[in-house]
Amino acid sequence: MNNIFTKLKIPTIIIGAASLFGCSSAEHVQRNDKVEPAHTIALGLKESTICEVYMVDDSYPNGRQVENGEPLHGYGMLSKPITLPKNNREDLMRVLTDTKTYISHAVPPDCLFRPGVAFRFNNSGKNIELLVCFSCNELRYYMDCHIIGESYFKSKELLKLTKRFFPENEKIQSLK
Repeated sequence: MNNIFTKLKIPTIIIGAASLFGCSSAEHVQRNDKVEPAHTIALGLKESTICEVYMVDDSYPNGRQVENGEPLHGYGMLSKPITLPKNNREDLMRVLTDTKTYISHAVPPDCLFRPGVAFRFNNSGKNIELLVCFSCNELRYYMDCHIIGESYFKSKELLKLTKRFFPENEKIQSLK
């Protein structure tokens, strides 16, 4: 009987550690009680006056890179913000508001969410961040330390745009 409890303790510890991994000690990310469909959230972002894009540390915990600024929802920032001009914001909005971008029913891949890119949208002082993991094709929208929307995506357009935003970055250019 003791052996069963010992076997159950290890997965419980691993799950507990994984749930803490994504948040910094200063903020606790929570899932909102009502999660909106991702394309619905994107529709509300069309009025944003500023959109910035950042590179985020997508490495596993033991492979952390040098950070450039405060963490975003527990993930290290690797670059200063790049403010997107209007034409790039419009292209991004076209992709994010397209319902065909998202997968509504997907079996989650066996992949730890490790976003490599973050977008910050600002409208009248209110920020919404979109973190994108290209390893498992998953994205999450955050507002006030809460996940307000998440989805898997199938659009290659999002990757093409990201490559356009970081033309000199070898890691992003090598993504498939």
